[in-house]
Amino acid sequence: MAQTRTPRLILMYNSRHIKIHDVSIVHPANWANHYKRCDFLDIRGVYIYSHGNANNDGIDLNECQDVTISDVIIDADDDALVFKSLGTRASRNIAVTNSIIASKITPIKVGTETG
Repeated sequence: MAQTRTPRLILMYNSRHIKIHDVSIVHPANWANHYKRCDFLDIRGVYIYSHGNANNDGIDLNECQDVTISDVIIDADDDALVFKSLGTRASRNIAVTNSIIASKITPIKVGTETG
């Protein structure tokens, strides 16, 4: 994996059957959650308050498949919830339910590294 200059509090790469349940993340240094090429991801009951600098994202999904996000609250400075595919694999089969998403910039972002 290429080295990144953006710190992530939770970073999962090329993983399967991940469960992130009932956690609170307050003031991460930068991105709160970043998942790349992960399958069967279940994010449930998560609270994210991601303010501290201008690039604070909530949850970033890159090339992830079979994802369930439910009962989350995200309040972010930058992108709150991001779905993208920067490689050769599509992000797909993603469901978001019963959640509150807020952001100063983009609550829900779909696509590549855009401004």
